Amino acid sequence: MAAPDRKDTPKRNQSLRDFQGVNTQSARQVIGDNQFAWLENVMPIGFGNMIVPPGPSGVLASWVGTAYHMRSVNISGTDYEIVFTTNGAVYAVNLGTNAASTIAIAGKLSGSDSEICQWENTQAIIVDTKGYFSWDGVTLTNWVGTVGNLSITTIGTGYTSSPAIGFSGGGGASAAATCDINVATATIVAAGLLYNVNDLVVVAGGTFVRAAVLQVATIGAGGTITGFNLYDSGDYTVSVGVLPAAAAATTSLYGSGATFNLTFGIGPITLTNVGVGYTSAPAVAVTGGGAGGAGGAVTANLTVVPGGGTSCATYAGRVWVSSNRTVAFSAPGSFNDFSSTASGGSFIMSDETLIGTITAVRSANNFLYILGPSSVNVVADVNVVAGNTVFSNTNISASIGTNNESSILPYYRALWFANPYGIYALYGSTTQKMSDDLDGIFPLVTNSEANEIEITAGTVVIQEILCVAFLVQYNDPVNGLRALILIYFNKKWWLSSQGDTLSCIDTAIIDGHQVLYATDGSNLYKLFSDATAVISQTIVTKLWDMGDCLSNKQILKFGMEIINPLTINNITGTIDTELYTGSVPFSASNAVASWTNNLGQVITWTNNLGNTISWLSSGYGFFPMDIQTVGRYLGATITSSGIGTVYSGFHMQYEIRTPWPEDGPM
Repeated sequence: MAAPDRKDTPKRNQSLRDFQGVNTQSARQVIGDNQFAWLENVMPIGFGNMIVPPGPSGVLASWVGTAYHMRSVNISGTDYEIVFTTNGAVYAVNLGTNAASTIAIAGKLSGSDSEICQWENTQAIIVDTKGYFSWDGVTLTNWVGTVGNLSITTIGTGYTSSPAIGFSGGGGASAAATCDINVATATIVAAGLLYNVNDLVVVAGGTFVRAAVLQVATIGAGGTITGFNLYDSGDYTVSVGVLPAAAAATTSLYGSGATFNLTFGIGPITLTNVGVGYTSAPAVAVTGGGAGGAGGAVTANLTVVPGGGTSCATYAGRVWVSSNRTVAFSAPGSFNDFSSTASGGSFIMSDETLIGTITAVRSANNFLYILGPSSVNVVADVNVVAGNTVFSNTNISASIGTNNESSILPYYRALWFANPYGIYALYGSTTQKMSDDLDGIFPLVTNSEANEIEITAGTVVIQEILCVAFLVQYNDPVNGLRALILIYFNKKWWLSSQGDTLSCIDTAIIDGHQVLYATDGSNLYKLFSDATAVISQTIVTKLWDMGDCLSNKQILKFGMEIINPLTINNITGTIDTELYTGSVPFSASNAVASWTNNLGQVITWTNNLGNTISWLSSGYGFFPMDIQTVGRYLGATITSSGIGTVYSGFHMQYEIRTPWPEDGPM
């Protein structure tokens, strides 16, 4: 067998500057040359530009209980993060002041199945298995078991002042209303002169919110009124004079002198308190209103809303609420009227594509998405025809969905979501897996809805780039269970750790800027917000074969191009091979080790307090190191703790040592 050629080969260089994202799908030796086997707390923005992001803020707000879900809303111009806890309480954190206030005390909600959406910027709609709620920034109202409206069945007659309205029965309490009076009938006493047809004659006298108006229908000689219509019955708290004996004076633009006898009935009615706990409509009593007032009758109707729900969304001017396999929708333009008479209603998802129950409803991209554990439907083309709301409901995914409600969010023109085996984006009617490069991570992700461990998601602007982020609980083979954020932009994935105990993330849009908040259960933080925080980084390159996977190579030098800020940045790492991880350690720092004078003596610098001053090199720096190790595959693992460091390139010098034998075995 011929002896292999042992001659030294020319020195060669391997450089990495075209930074792509992390790829855990394949072995480290076979990922793309510009990809990373691990990339934590370093953002691969572009060619020669990979930067350490800001860190999390300190604690912004705290509450009692353990948070399991949070969503942001804007009510009357104020941004809030709404926090739901496992003891059934709800808190609102004002994101302008970071003040936390209690919306609902412990036990008010279920503590496990709450969801929130926004109606205009006036109400936050909260659904829970315990009811259908709204919050206006001050008061939380459970609309289940409330009085929705009052209808006048008989106006009565002879009222001279506002009567009282009382409620009884129905199993509830606290409903209240006020009642004014208005003109019921009118008869001519004096016909007046110089009136024209269609003249509006305003009634004078009385105490009113709005005066009654009569419209001239027919006239006689000299413009006398011979017929009229009741144009506006008005709104009075005290009637005009003592009626019907006294005639009411009137005013008009041209005519004059006409007077009328008026009688007053009840109306309008204003519901001032919807009450609570009604199981049937209460009886309504009309009392008082003057000695001659009688006959007024009012009927109460209970609010028609879902008895509860697990998800909600606002879409097409309506609120949509899901519970089990049912979706209820409100009347157009209303958040608290789901009655069919007002064009509200509900439907049941009976298709076999929905396995189990509905996970969530979400509004995005001019569609209402209905997501189940393994399916997605879209509702569109909502209209009212002959008093009934009609729409299309189309299944667009019969095999892929999600059981992680808090992972569903729009990102650009797609709807993204996560499930136990990956992250997906719905583009139009096509579901596309986006997390192939993370296939090595997902087997180590803990996802258990029963234990309130859920993948949550949000969008965030980092380095002026809009990213989508997913928080998972990662069973790290080295460090154990910890929170890990999977971040995507421009077809790249990278990883971030902004606190090992984070349990939930959510986006708040503040002044048009997408900001990511997080909780560890009892505290609120703003992520990627502190540019002064020291961030630990881990960079694991590919194991390169240098275009020849069959030959051993000897690495001679390793170098890094780094742009350092004005802070100490200590970098450590190893040169790795296919056989050894961490076979050759190295270190670098931008701290100036020492100063010497022209005599070679070390000079120590101190400040006026006697403290030793550390000198740093900042800006661009090249850190070369001599290395001696051999392998068919060569790569590097780099770890550092620093602030705002920019990595510009990684370089290796090597030579081919042992080629593939020219002759095989005899």
